[in-house]
Amino acid sequence: MSHTEPHRLAGCPGEPSPPGLTRADIFRSLLWIMAVTSAVINMVVSYSAAISWVNLVCGAVTLVCGGILVARRLRGRR
Repeated sequence: MSHTEPHRLAGCPGEPSPPGLTRADIFRSLLWIMAVTSAVINMVVSYSAAISWVNLVCGAVTLVCGGILVARRLRGRR
């Protein structure tokens, strides 16, 4: 049974480094943040008496982000 020390630093010699974030991971996270944020803003604007172009822009941003996320997911399955 191997025993690991919980207070040991990850960057010690002889130990594999933990996997880092790639550009694809960061891009996917930003797309999700943009999609959720624009969807929430779109909902708030829909229930308030705000300008309609804000609603249209937020809906378009949500649609584009969702489309890119779906396309990336389908491309990654091949």
